[in-house]
Amino acid sequence: MLARSPRPTFAIAALALFTIQTTGCATWHTVRTERPAEFISREKPQAVRVTLPESTFVLSLPSVRGDSILGVSRAVSPARMVAVQTSSIRGIETQGAPTSARIVLGTVGVAAVALAITAMIFAQPTRTNP
Repeated sequence: MLARSPRPTFAIAALALFTIQTTGCATWHTVRTERPAEFISREKPQAVRVTLPESTFVLSLPSVRGDSILGVSRAVSPARMVAVQTSSIRGIETQGAPTSARIVLGTVGVAAVALAITAMIFAQPTRTNP
């Protein structure tokens, strides 16, 4: 009798990879390697969490203008544009991994899923004893 061998390992691996990729993009990560203005200019994040000596807040769509970081703050109602001098910033965080890491993780993820699907489609049936 011919039966297909189960391939739960591929499904578990794909699920684990998906979980790792999605949770990595949902948490805040400290930017430690450079000045905030350089990071924002290069990576163009959707939002950054800025820490000042007296407060912490999120700026959406940040950009660099001279010696300041400009972005939309939703901490006030209604939301408005806010400028923060880079010299007063004590720390900056962003959600998700840097662009280069996202490209690598995405490529690995797509390749792993493609390999798992290919292995499931072309799996050879195994003989079972009656």
